[in-house]
Amino acid sequence: MLKRRLIVIALLIAAALVVAWGIVKTFSPDMTIELSRDEIQAQLNPKFPAEKCLLRIVCVELREPKLHLDEGSDRVGLTAQFMATLGKRTMPGTVVFSGKPRYEPGNASFYLDDVQVSEFQMTGNAPDFDEVVRVRGPKLMEALLRSVPLYTLKADTTRGELARLALRSVQVVNGKLRITFLNPLGWF
Repeated sequence: MLKRRLIVIALLIAAALVVAWGIVKTFSPDMTIELSRDEIQAQLNPKFPAEKCLLRIVCVELREPKLHLDEGSDRVGLTAQFMATLGKRTMPGTVVFSGKPRYEPGNASFYLDDVQVSEFQMTGNAPDFDEVVRVRGPKLMEALLRSVPLYTLKADTTRGELARLALRSVQVVNGKLRITFLNPLGWF
């Protein structure tokens, strides 16, 4: 009989917590962080050059990324120099791509997903090399960008800790990256 009462009480407490979380999630204000292009660029610069290889034969190294934020878009754009390597041959080039920011709460970092290459130009005259890099290069760049954080929130601040809870949206507004999080405590 006592066990049954304890089980019923535990279930009622669990149900009350679920209902309370739903109410907080529905009615608490959102927390918004706006990051300027310069703030993001400052964190991005030290992470480059970055390299990704396929079977240690075909490698792409991205260098000197330049961030651009297009108004009203949910994508972040980058222009970068690259060095493609096939065996012992190398060829430089330029790439323009964009991706959707993905938030990883575990390390409070943003990464790029759904990377789309819009421009891919190489200098040099090696048609066989050009073809391999044009086919494999964009996929290597996408794999590389999925592992290099675009921006990391400082976890040692109240804002950084709260930001780990739930991401609502990411979009570009007035030339800044606006990140909106659920704020269950309503502190901001």
